[in-house]
Amino acid sequence: MSDAGVVFVEPQWVAAAAKGPVVEPPLSAARVRALDTSDRVPDPGLILAVPGVVGLLTLRGGAPQAPLGNAVSSVLGLEPPTRLAYTEADGRRLRWMSPDEWLLSCAPAETTDIEARLRAELGEAPRVSITEVSAAWCVLELGGRDVRAVLSRGVPIDVDPAVFPPGRTASTVFAKAGATISNLGEERYEVICRRSLADYIARWIASAARGHGLRVQAGTD
Repeated sequence: MSDAGVVFVEPQWVAAAAKGPVVEPPLSAARVRALDTSDRVPDPGLILAVPGVVGLLTLRGGAPQAPLGNAVSSVLGLEPPTRLAYTEADGRRLRWMSPDEWLLSCAPAETTDIEARLRAELGEAPRVSITEVSAAWCVLELGGRDVRAVLSRGVPIDVDPAVFPPGRTASTVFAKAGATISNLGEERYEVICRRSLADYIARWIASAARGHGLRVQAGTD
């Protein structure tokens, strides 16, 4: 299972760009695969997709955000996200994180080029910052028929599509840790947590999935 906004990379070390930093995947694919119980539960109710490296850029702009939004639209063809929402196009996803902050995901090799193009488009626009944060976060994807039952054990928000529809995103508590959750539609949810918490989150998901069955997709699975 994969999504246009998430890029899975198999090697242990991946160059984010020809001239950019080298980022190690936040989770060991071999260790996470050990959480898979699909051999004991042939039709698991939960699927956990584990990334290699996902390119991430934090975009911040003071009010009004028009210069940054215009640059994002011009360079990436993405509509600026409204409050508690995300937009996506061409394998990139832009999430609303706070009134002055967005989080962009892209292929690791694109981060340096995208940052340079956005800076060139913005010129001398005031109160705007762009920060490459690929090494700081982990992007996971959860899916399957029991995904909401498992999520509801770890988050205080109602993830039912009637309340939290596809296209919605929110920063919340996840298993006593901070995380950003997005409804990707078709019984799929994205979970972004700090890199230091990635192993804990993955193991919590595996524990919460007992009785449902868990299939893990890591790297290029």
